Amino acid sequence: MQTHLQYPSTDGIQLDGVLLETEVPKRAVLMLHGINSSKEEPLYPLFADRLLPLGINSFRFDFRGHGKSTGQSEEMTIRGEVDDAAASLRLIRERWALPVSIIAASFGAATALMLLEKYGTEGIESLVLLNPVLDLERTFLKPELPWAKRSFHEEGFRSLKEKGYLLIDGHFRVGKSLIEEMETIRPYEVLRSLNLPTLTLHGDRDTFVSYDIARQYGRPNSRSRFVTIPGAEHGFGRPEDTRLLTETVVGWFATL
Repeated sequence: MQTHLQYPSTDGIQLDGVLLETEVPKRAVLMLHGINSSKEEPLYPLFADRLLPLGINSFRFDFRGHGKSTGQSEEMTIRGEVDDAAASLRLIRERWALPVSIIAASFGAATALMLLEKYGTEGIESLVLLNPVLDLERTFLKPELPWAKRSFHEEGFRSLKEKGYLLIDGHFRVGKSLIEEMETIRPYEVLRSLNLPTLTLHGDRDTFVSYDIARQYGRPNSRSRFVTIPGAEHGFGRPEDTRLLTETVVGWFATL
């Protein structure tokens, strides 16, 4: 059964989410999307449908300033996204007394890790990270790959100083507070400290988020796996990418 929900974050921002649940659930999954994306990024509805026969309920939602949730993109911060994720986690825990795994894509991975640093890992069964942002400095502030270099450059930082925002992908506004957070937050250090079973999947042709960084940090302990998606770019847009990702993710949950 699918249910559409609107509910408040911790500061009153209205969030928009979708529950998918089976009659006899065994566990639950919370899905966190990336920057300038939404809960309807194609993989998430697909994962939700494929996990349901395994007895896995799922919840996906739009972060503030994204999709159908309220808020402005230039007011987005990691701390605000952590608040949104915490409110969403609380919602599903009140609805289901189940162990929870988190699936997080791209920038959502950084948010997931900061959520777990702040609130702990009690009741969290595992992490699944898709093309994760693990080093904010090397991804954004001193970008190593073409996508971020198109936005995080001298002109972009001049716009940030003069207008209070810079543009990602030519239209998505990012404000000063988020940039300031990026200077101090180290998601890869958090991942190393958590000791959670972690499945990391990354395309080796990703020009947005570094495959090499993910490979360096994405298998933090002996209960974790790092899986390369050969030839895949950031959005896992080819049918063979989708097939391998789905098989791997479903297989991960089938063996938990």
